[in-house]
Amino acid sequence: MKNKGYYGSAAKAPRDNTKGFLYALGGTLLVSTNYITAKYGLRALNPETFSVVWTCAASLYALLVITFSGRLRQLVIPARSIRSIVILGLATGIGMLLAWSGLSMLDPSFASFLWRFSPVLIIVLSVLFLGERLRFIEIIPIAVPSGCVRERVCQLRFRRLRHQWPPRIR
Repeated sequence: MKNKGYYGSAAKAPRDNTKGFLYALGGTLLVSTNYITAKYGLRALNPETFSVVWTCAASLYALLVITFSGRLRQLVIPARSIRSIVILGLATGIGMLLAWSGLSMLDPSFASFLWRFSPVLIIVLSVLFLGERLRFIEIIPIAVPSGCVRERVCQLRFRRLRHQWPPRIR
């Protein structure tokens, strides 16, 4: 499936990724505060209530940004996409509940370490569901975290086996 771009045109226009890079970088900087601000919020609210408050606040802020940037007319949901959006919303809601519940029980630095594997999942799922194609250079960001996780699991298994070796005969 070929990506048709933002406005649905299949024409190949020269791309300048600078603006997209700056938006992504700004978004990353702002989203990186989630672990800390969410931990403060979870001190006062349970994960379920926090998920509702967080989602409503994010939706309101996004609507304000869209309105003040003059793009409110572009806010259109095609009828054929409603089912997919509802399923995506359900999956996102469940994911948020699980993530905030985990964060309420964990240290923010440890939770953020666990969530660092999400780019790998995003890449794999975009290949599976969106038909994206990966170049060899794009496989490296998948291999590095996957290798680190694999190495850590092997270390933990080896440590557990080492504590049981040699087997004791009773």
